[in-house]
Amino acid sequence: MRLFSTLFLILILNFAFGQVCVPDTSQIKPNTFIYPLPYQDTVPGSGIPNKACINTYYEQVFHVKVPYEVEFLGFNVHVKNIKLKSIDGLPSGLSYACEPAGCSMDANTKGCMKIFGTPDASNQAKIYPIKLNFTFSTVELPPLDLSFPDASIAPGKYEIELLPTGSGECIAAIPTIPGLIHRLYYDAATESLVLNMESKGNVDANMILYNASGNLVLRNDMKIENGNNQINVPVSSLLNGVYFYQIKSGNKFVVGKVVIY
Repeated sequence: MRLFSTLFLILILNFAFGQVCVPDTSQIKPNTFIYPLPYQDTVPGSGIPNKACINTYYEQVFHVKVPYEVEFLGFNVHVKNIKLKSIDGLPSGLSYACEPAGCSMDANTKGCMKIFGTPDASNQAKIYPIKLNFTFSTVELPPLDLSFPDASIAPGKYEIELLPTGSGECIAAIPTIPGLIHRLYYDAATESLVLNMESKGNVDANMILYNASGNLVLRNDMKIENGNNQINVPVSSLLNGVYFYQIKSGNKFVVGKVVIY
């Protein structure tokens, strides 16, 4: 029995960490299906925030929540699935992959698309406009090819700013929070997660918790102060099992796993 439990736990861990990306639809605005949206001056949080550097590994994730019904040309149509076909304009050395694999997402599901790789020295340091090319399949209409951004249905722009090698604004794969030492554990007596932290500065952060299937189950905003901190996060509503957490501040984060029992 112990061997079976160990093998099952290994399978869970491999599944969770084997994902290309973990969908997070919490920031997708009503009447939209993707985050971040194409950049517009009047839309906070829109556009690609992460800058890339030549010869430095890079990642940017887009999160998708596929609706069941959308309005198109004044009519309501029912979505069957959305498929990402290609991404145009990527610098040499960057590629993309999706969760789920194959980049096809059915109605009422969520997914994510990750641009990743190391821009090579053949690139020029400049701004690269990109387009996400989708096929929308609906019950009422033939498959429709649409590109984002699009002036009529998704105005704005997606751009990756590529900087020279060694620039200080580069975003690497997992930029950790500097000066943060932490320990997270489950306290059965209080049915809460206890986060002990020692920080070298004041930091606004949040803790995001995913279950073994990669679903976001908890988000907790917090203020980390210089010195020692202890934060208790109630989790009595969560089922027993393995969870994966991310403590995030800006574009920097630390990750780990915790068991609730």
